[in-house]
Amino acid sequence: MIEYELHRSNSNNYYYCRVEQDLQHHTHVQNSFEFVYVFEGEINVYIGGQSYTLVDGDAIFILPHQIHSYMTTKKSSYFLAIFSPSFVYDYYIVTNGKIVSNPVFRPEQQIITALQALNPADIYKTKSCLYNLVHIFDQTVTYQENTNASDDKFLKKSLNYIERNFMHDASLDGLAKELSYDYNYTSNMFNKVFAINFLHFINGYRISHSKYLLANTSDTISTIGTACGYDSIRSFNRNFIKLVGTTPTEYRKGNKPSLEENNFF
Repeated sequence: MIEYELHRSNSNNYYYCRVEQDLQHHTHVQNSFEFVYVFEGEINVYIGGQSYTLVDGDAIFILPHQIHSYMTTKKSSYFLAIFSPSFVYDYYIVTNGKIVSNPVFRPEQQIITALQALNPADIYKTKSCLYNLVHIFDQTVTYQENTNASDDKFLKKSLNYIERNFMHDASLDGLAKELSYDYNYTSNMFNKVFAINFLHFINGYRISHSKYLLANTSDTISTIGTACGYDSIRSFNRNFIKLVGTTPTEYRKGNKPSLEENNFF
């Protein structure tokens, strides 16, 4: 299942970082840049069908809308930073529609120290630091035109439709009409690009967003279920248990609300 992280995709000047152990995360995508640096250990990163191995001192930089996942293969300690394109907008425009031949590089330790100390409220300092990061990355990699540009365009338009409609009546038929495509063509393209059918994706999308709301708001379970597109608390509970393995109430108890999400992975 591919998870689309809405809360990391629809905010300007969004910045999140953390230091943690043993990075593991299933396939996901967001409209944000993502940076991982390995202090020690070994992590496999999968981006668009390509596999990269990170060891001590390695880092990887992932562009917006790139489908990716992580798996720790040797006990690891890592730094993670995720930030919105608005912080490095010029770079975002230049690299839009491109892919990186090998996104692994080795930045100096002081870059990581600076990223850890950032306060996104200090816009100019944050932009300066992040532009420095992309400058270092830009000097070490080679870009290529995305040969799957049509797939990338379909992915972005599909995510845009889902983001605007998931709390109401999002449907494959609605997506096909918005894109002016035949229903069967839309279905086949969706299965190809997302490696999952529309119904399973939209359900995973809704549950993913509900997990964020459960951990970071005090809204009632019923309110959250409705906000995520479920027409009854019973339907919300059933689908949540199916995908998460616990009830929304139990999940909330194990994930205390905070100013910033504490349950990304």
